Amino acid sequence: MEEKRKEKRFEEENRVLIELTSIDKDTRMKKAINAFTIDISVGGARILTDTSFPVGAEIELTLFLSSSKQIIKIKGKVKWIAPFQNEDLYEIGMKFEHRISNTILALILHIYDKEKGILAKNRNKSPKKSDTQEED
Repeated sequence: MEEKRKEKRFEEENRVLIELTSIDKDTRMKKAINAFTIDISVGGARILTDTSFPVGAEIELTLFLSSSKQIIKIKGKVKWIAPFQNEDLYEIGMKFEHRISNTILALILHIYDKEKGILAKNRNKSPKKSDTQEED
């Protein structure tokens, strides 16, 4: 099967708060659903939840990114859904709808800090002489 994703996914468990707003003629109600990421990329995530969503549903997410300690609010669209290991749980494939560049930047920093460790390790230290010299 050919991979359709543009960005690399990283296996990572992050807490997710899914916010649903239902509006009827008299009442506007918000419902919060707790979930977790199974994997994440700049473009989307695979999320584990106990709630089924229709494909195409637009959902507002709050991602609590564990390793970078950032909290990101982002909208996404459900691209697919599948039952998870014969339990009352579902995996949902989300495509993020980026509208704010700070959100994209926060996701990029979170994901690539985790994989490479370069930015995280070098944030609080000054460069050594050997770090700034070119090799012959």
